Amino acid sequence: PMNLRDALAKALYLRPGEGWPFGLLTGYSFLSGISLAYFISLANASFLSEFSIDYLPHAYIVTGLVGYIAGLLLTRFQRQLSYIKLPRLIVLLLLVLTLIFRLGLWYMPSRWLTFGMFVTIGLFTIFINYIFTSLATRLFDLRQSKRLLSLASSGNVISSIIGFFSVPLFLLFGNPADLLLIVAASLILCVMV
Repeated sequence: PMNLRDALAKALYLRPGEGWPFGLLTGYSFLSGISLAYFISLANASFLSEFSIDYLPHAYIVTGLVGYIAGLLLTRFQRQLSYIKLPRLIVLLLLVLTLIFRLGLWYMPSRWLTFGMFVTIGLFTIFINYIFTSLATRLFDLRQSKRLLSLASSGNVISSIIGFFSVPLFLLFGNPADLLLIVAASLILCVMV
């Protein structure tokens, strides 16, 4: 008789030895989707509550510049750091940024802090997607990637849906800035995964 694990592996077209790496990559995808959903929700809402819509073009220009500089730094660090260290360093950087934003909103709320959060949405997205792609290329060969990556990245989609729909529920019980604590917790779990 086929057990649940074998049935799941067969349904997902997993071959022997692919289950554990696939599970870890899907777990990372799920956790990173949660962190992005809550960060994006809070950053967008905070920005729009502090600034008029006239500031959006300026914010997008700054976001583009931050993204460009981050891309240049990422390219440089790829040459200098090992494959193992770079993804951990990136997640730790995102965790530190998250904690800075949370502490800043706690002790020194400022409209420019919310501007900074809005500008770093792209940074968070770029870095989280870079890590996913980096992990996938190390875990799977080209054939496996074609077969498994769309399934593994579905964790991000599912958690984003859950995250975006659950934001109003969390806001009933506390401070909107506390969403950053959920972001930080999911980033810590990403490092562990």
